[in-house]
Parts: sequence; C-alpha cells; structure tokens
Amino acid sequence: MQSLIQRRHSPRYQVDIKSKLQLPDGELELRSADICYKGIRLQCPKEDILRVIPLGAQFTPNEHLSIPMKIDLGSNELFEVNGKVAFCHRQSQTQFLLGLNFENMGTLKKNVLKEFLSSLAGVAAQPSMFT
Repeated sequence: MQSLIQRRHSPRYQVDIKSKLQLPDGELELRSADICYKGIRLQCPKEDILRVIPLGAQFTPNEHLSIPMKIDLGSNELFEVNGKVAFCHRQSQTQFLLGLNFENMGTLKKNVLKEFLSSLAGVAAQPSMFT
C-alpha cells in the first residue's frame, strides 16, 4: 500500500486566502486551509454549511455539486474557477472542512495557478488520511 505522500500528485500548501463561493442565495466568503494544483480545502462555519451542501445531499459517481468560486491569489484580478465538491468533513462542533476540486480550467488559468503555487514560500502541508 502506498503512503499518503506517495499518492499525492501535487503538493498541498497551507495558505490562508479568501475564497468567495457564488451560491444561489448570494456570495459566501470562506478562508482556505490549503491549496494545491488540483483543488482547495476551505474552512466553513457550521451555520453556513447548509448554504453550500444541501441537507441530505448524496455524492454518487454520476452526480456532483459544482460551485463557481472567486479566489484571491494576490493579483489584480480574482481567480475565477468552478469547484466540484469532493468532500465535506466535520472538524469540530462549529467547523467543517470542505474539499473542492478545480474543474474545466483552460491553459491560461492553469498557468496562473501554477505561478501562484510556485511563489509560495511555505512548506507543503502534511498529508491527511481524510483526503
């Protein structure tokens, strides 16, 4: 069995950035736990989780929830991308961890993200058994 480090395709970086989810009932600003080339993990307060994940939502292979996002990568423009909900885990009584995989990124967006990730001076986050 491969270790978590060996299974990762791209390093995950711990970084605190703003992400604005574009939801049917308005915008929701969340903070990131970490980011990688494939997606982002966001910290979501308990009182907002039902705005993002409908009660009783089931994630099956042929169904997914895609959410438009605007992520502040520190440039003049917000990084706009769709995020496919990969998981939602309770971290505490008041906090959830929401994992979103980036979807349908063209070459330009991939290059912007790659440039941002290469600029991070932080240490890659430790792998988690939940992702």
